Amino acid sequence: IGIIHLAAKDIFQSIREDKNDGANSECSVRVSYVEIYNEELRDLLNENSRRSSTSLIIREDKRGSISVEGLKEVAVNSLEQLMDVFRVGETNKSVGSTKMNDRSSRSHAILKIIVERKTALNPRDATDDKENAEGSNNASESAVKTSSALNLVDLAGSESVRHTGASGMQKKEGGTINQSLLT
Repeated sequence: IGIIHLAAKDIFQSIREDKNDGANSECSVRVSYVEIYNEELRDLLNENSRRSSTSLIIREDKRGSISVEGLKEVAVNSLEQLMDVFRVGETNKSVGSTKMNDRSSRSHAILKIIVERKTALNPRDATDDKENAEGSNNASESAVKTSSALNLVDLAGSESVRHTGASGMQKKEGGTINQSLLT
């Protein structure tokens, strides 16, 4: 069992415990998975993006929040669903065979798990608003929305060319693996 499985297990266990404790909140979990391959940012969950030769674009808004334009986020409701999404991304990841490793990662990858929680400040008011104030926005005023993100990063190791026997494209990939961390 790896760190991704353990982290996701803890997230869903925490959500279950909150429900069991009677917390008046709703949670949603979304996942995205990207790789940096040869200086390009690629979506591992979007097959169209994987086939495209254009890199995803990173944007920063006025508040300093960073987002990736066009990045696919997948909603998941369980540990099993999250791990299924992760496995899809893994099959799309850039890998190659070398003398040192049959399945050598040729890219850095980031799995992002986003948890959003909406908690009613006064459960009675939220129920009354839903039943009695059709069209009113009081329900949204009596809730707090919290968003958290866990970024799990897999850094590809730069293997020595003399040990791997790399040549051609693999040699170029090896040279850009660590360089991409600086850009």
